[in-house]
Amino acid sequence: MRIRPVDADFPVEYCTTFNVSRAGVYLKTLATHYVLGMTLYLTRDFVEADPNREEIMGAVVRVDKLEDGKFGVAVDFTSAV
Repeated sequence: MRIRPVDADFPVEYCTTFNVSRAGVYLKTLATHYVLGMTLYLTRDFVEADPNREEIMGAVVRVDKLEDGKFGVAVDFTSAV
């Protein structure tokens, strides 16, 4: 999944999702910039050359510090899926 923060000061990231539902997604990352309420654009099955790719807007609702030093980030979709 491609994660693009609305704030362009933060980098675009490509993450593996660990739980996906119609309402949101949970992903694992090394990035430390995710905070509660942060607005993101998410693209499932991202392919650069696909002109029909659709971004879904979401908001960070939970950030977990994981045992392996990574972070778990829960994102609630705020736009239609």
